[in-house]
Amino acid sequence: MEVQVRLQNNYIQVLREENGAKTFGGDQGFFAKTAQADKKEKRKRSSGCGVIALSDMLFYLGRKRKELQIWPSSFYEQKELTEAEYRKWFEESYRMLLGIPFSSGVSSLWMTFRINLFFQKRKSPYRAFWGFRISRIHERTMQMLQQDIPVILCIPVMLLPWDKRDGLRFYGKEELENGKISGSKAQVSGHFVVVTGILSEKEELYYEISSWGRKYYMKRKDYEKLCRSHFLGNILGNILVITARKGLFRN
Repeated sequence: MEVQVRLQNNYIQVLREENGAKTFGGDQGFFAKTAQADKKEKRKRSSGCGVIALSDMLFYLGRKRKELQIWPSSFYEQKELTEAEYRKWFEESYRMLLGIPFSSGVSSLWMTFRINLFFQKRKSPYRAFWGFRISRIHERTMQMLQQDIPVILCIPVMLLPWDKRDGLRFYGKEELENGKISGSKAQVSGHFVVVTGILSEKEELYYEISSWGRKYYMKRKDYEKLCRSHFLGNILGNILVITARKGLFRN
């Protein structure tokens, strides 16, 4: 696979308690044990993908921006976190978003509002807005990655009854390189991921993403088609655009 653009530094890794394996980003599965006895913990496990995405992004940006460090600098310098450390870090984003109010997860517009309050409080040059035009997603994703900013992307929830089985397929690296493009069995919808790179393979463009603590790939054209062809897909499915206050992007 040929890399078009990718984050400049290593993405956050967490050591899994069960086997010591390294993740690629945070994982809602870290709350599997506590979810059995507590409703709030259960919602973190089932609907915490937006909080996970925000946690990963803030950790990555905190490594490069002192004003965004809410914990000691030594925390951001770690190559890997333990699950316990990550769960504590997750709680920072959880409190920032005032929890997970809906069973479906966090609203993208609410996330945008809360992250802007955080940027203002920390006197950061960044600002955030939620994208609305499908035609600009790829350009803005490319520009953010070139600026070394992780991209929070939402795969739209399927609102209409006859669309419930629709979604997006994720692919593993081995599938792409071996030409066996079967993809994940499940169709993914109503889910936040973090884009860490853009790659090409056999004339197809893929977004490299972090989801459930693993590295996956999804086709750019399939994502845009899903957003365009479903009710409110262009609003519910889009990206959290992070830019400098003077503006990295054209209006």
